[in-house]
Amino acid sequence: MLHRRLMLAALPTLVAGGAFAQTVGTTTAPAPLSTPSVQGGQVTNVVDTLASAGGFNQFLGLLQRAGVIEQLRGAGPFILLAPNDVALNRAPQSFISQLAPAQPTGQQSSGDPERLRAFANSHIVQSDLRLSAIMGRNTELRTRNGNVIVIEAQPGTAVRVLDTMQGGQGAGGLSIEGRQRNIEVAEIRATNGVVWPISLPILV
Repeated sequence: MLHRRLMLAALPTLVAGGAFAQTVGTTTAPAPLSTPSVQGGQVTNVVDTLASAGGFNQFLGLLQRAGVIEQLRGAGPFILLAPNDVALNRAPQSFISQLAPAQPTGQQSSGDPERLRAFANSHIVQSDLRLSAIMGRNTELRTRNGNVIVIEAQPGTAVRVLDTMQGGQGAGGLSIEGRQRNIEVAEIRATNGVVWPISLPILV
């Protein structure tokens, strides 16, 4: 579990695959989503801002075990697609157990570190894009794991994150699952990017 008081010096950001955005069509933008509060009004990097928002402990723990926390404290910019604790509980628990099984005190986890890194990087986009810039459009983005996702931000509907099944293979050549997920609340602004809270994790 991370805590917002754990504020280490930022390390240089490692870029795994560039991000791209392509927008299609123009329509009237839907009503803005509500924004979650950040405790104490503190705005820092995407990791510590997410920790301050609360409710993302499992996801932050997986990011820590994947070794990407300090990268996400770097310069960015980042879009962090973040499933909260409830969203992660909707995922097959056998999958989560394979990524990072329970770790007894004093013993090393026997999970799949390569797949864990693929999972973490499937939730990170190297971009300074904001939701307000893509409302009324469908926009393609590439995650750091190489997955192509589509952000559907159409009037009168929830903002959705869809997988296109283009590239983005995880450990063992397993492709990302084509499941729909929504951006549940407005983005959370941070000093080095934004967080988009999503209703389901992206599986690899």
